[in-house]
Amino acid sequence: MSSPWDCVCEFIRSQSANLQNIMQSLGNQNTISDLDTSDTLSLQGGMSPLHLFMFLLLAVWGFLYVNGRQTQGESAKPSQGPSSSSPGGGSSSSGSSSSG
Repeated sequence: MSSPWDCVCEFIRSQSANLQNIMQSLGNQNTISDLDTSDTLSLQGGMSPLHLFMFLLLAVWGFLYVNGRQTQGESAKPSQGPSSSSPGGGSSSSGSSSSG
Protein backbone atom coordinates (compact mmCIF):
# COMPACT_ATOMS: atom_id res chain seq x y z
CA MET A 1 0.00 0.00 0.00
CA SER A 2 1.09 3.56 -0.56
CA SER A 3 1.92 5.77 2.35
CA PRO A 4 -0.54 8.44 3.52
CA TRP A 5 1.92 11.10 2.32
CA ASP A 6 1.40 9.96 -1.27
CA CYS A 7 -2.29 10.81 -0.95
CA VAL A 8 -1.44 14.21 0.52
CA CYS A 9 1.04 14.92 -2.26
CA GLU A 10 -1.49 13.89 -4.92
CA PHE A 11 -4.10 16.18 -3.36
CA ILE A 12 -1.66 19.10 -3.35
CA ARG A 13 -0.76 18.44 -6.99
CA SER A 14 -4.41 18.41 -8.02
CA GLN A 15 -5.16 21.58 -6.08
CA SER A 16 -2.19 23.35 -7.61
CA ALA A 17 -3.43 22.33 -11.08
CA ASN A 18 -6.86 23.71 -10.21
CA LEU A 19 -5.33 26.96 -8.99
CA GLN A 20 -3.29 27.19 -12.19
CA ASN A 21 -6.48 26.89 -14.24
CA ILE A 22 -8.16 29.55 -12.12
CA MET A 23 -5.25 31.95 -12.57
CA GLN A 24 -5.29 31.33 -16.31
CA SER A 25 -9.01 32.01 -16.54
CA LEU A 26 -8.61 35.18 -14.47
CA GLY A 27 -6.04 36.34 -17.00
CA ASN A 28 -8.64 35.91 -19.75
CA GLN A 29 -11.35 37.68 -17.80
CA ASN A 30 -11.23 41.01 -19.62
CA THR A 31 -11.12 39.58 -23.14
CA ILE A 32 -14.32 39.34 -25.15
CA SER A 33 -13.73 37.29 -28.26
CA ASP A 34 -16.99 35.52 -28.98
CA LEU A 35 -19.49 38.35 -28.45
CA ASP A 36 -20.52 40.82 -31.08
CA THR A 37 -20.33 44.36 -29.75
CA SER A 38 -23.32 45.49 -31.79
CA ASP A 39 -25.69 43.39 -29.65
CA THR A 40 -27.67 45.35 -27.12
CA LEU A 41 -28.36 43.30 -24.04
CA SER A 42 -30.89 45.29 -22.09
CA LEU A 43 -33.76 44.21 -19.92
CA GLN A 44 -37.17 45.65 -20.50
CA GLY A 45 -38.62 47.66 -17.63
CA GLY A 46 -39.59 45.75 -14.52
CA MET A 47 -43.09 45.29 -13.18
CA SER A 48 -45.39 48.21 -13.72
CA PRO A 49 -47.75 49.24 -10.91
CA LEU A 50 -50.63 47.73 -12.90
CA HIS A 51 -48.89 44.35 -13.05
CA LEU A 52 -48.13 44.52 -9.35
CA PHE A 53 -51.76 45.35 -8.55
CA MET A 54 -53.04 42.52 -10.75
CA PHE A 55 -50.67 40.05 -9.10
CA LEU A 56 -51.77 41.20 -5.66
CA LEU A 57 -55.43 40.88 -6.68
CA LEU A 58 -54.80 37.37 -8.00
CA ALA A 59 -53.04 36.37 -4.78
CA VAL A 60 -55.91 37.67 -2.61
CA TRP A 61 -58.49 35.96 -4.82
CA GLY A 62 -56.57 32.67 -4.66
CA PHE A 63 -56.27 32.88 -0.89
CA LEU A 64 -59.98 33.57 -0.45
CA TYR A 65 -60.90 30.82 -2.93
CA VAL A 66 -58.80 28.19 -1.14
CA ASN A 67 -59.98 29.39 2.26
CA GLY A 68 -63.61 29.21 1.15
CA ARG A 69 -63.15 25.69 -0.22
CA GLN A 70 -61.70 24.54 3.09
CA THR A 71 -64.58 26.13 5.01
CA GLN A 72 -67.13 24.43 2.74
CA GLY A 73 -65.37 21.11 3.22
CA GLU A 74 -65.45 21.44 7.01
CA SER A 75 -69.11 22.52 7.09
CA ALA A 76 -70.13 19.68 4.74
CA LYS A 77 -68.66 16.93 6.94
CA PRO A 78 -70.75 17.67 10.06
CA SER A 79 -73.90 18.06 7.93
CA GLN A 80 -73.29 14.64 6.41
CA GLY A 81 -72.96 13.09 9.87
CA PRO A 82 -76.59 13.73 10.94
CA SER A 83 -77.91 13.04 7.44
CA SER A 84 -76.24 9.63 7.42
CA SER A 85 -77.78 8.86 10.83
CA SER A 86 -81.26 9.99 9.70
CA PRO A 87 -81.78 6.95 7.41
CA GLY A 88 -80.82 4.82 10.38
CA GLY A 89 -83.33 6.75 12.46
CA GLY A 90 -85.92 6.29 9.72
CA SER A 91 -85.42 2.54 9.73
CA SER A 92 -85.80 2.41 13.48
CA SER A 93 -89.01 4.46 13.26
CA SER A 94 -90.33 2.17 10.53
CA GLY A 95 -89.54 -0.76 12.77
CA SER A 96 -91.57 0.78 15.59
CA SER A 97 -94.46 1.59 13.24
CA SER A 98 -94.51 -1.97 11.91
CA SER A 99 -94.60 -3.36 15.42
CA GLY A 100 -97.34 -0.92 16.44
